[in-house]
Amino acid sequence: MRAAAVGIWSQGINAASDNGLKFLVENAGLDWNRARRWLDDDSWRDLAEDNRNAMMEAGSWGVPSFMTQDDMVWGQDRFAIIENSLLASQADDRN
Repeated sequence: MRAAAVGIWSQGINAASDNGLKFLVENAGLDWNRARRWLDDDSWRDLAEDNRNAMMEAGSWGVPSFMTQDDMVWGQDRFAIIENSLLASQADDRN
């Protein structure tokens, strides 16, 4: 996720193009040939719409928005907040 966020929002990589998407996939350490098999699969659309509706209901308005159990933040520069929230949640689960 970080590789995609940095590529799209910091480096200006066009994820809508095959070349841009290939760059992002490979930069994340994934296999482009394996990943591109999923490009024609639209089964994600309903889940994406559900997530968009949940984002709007939670008071956010766009990307990049991130929501954990306890926090909602906007912007890729908030990864430290997300990480701390997830670590705290993980610690709570262990107790």
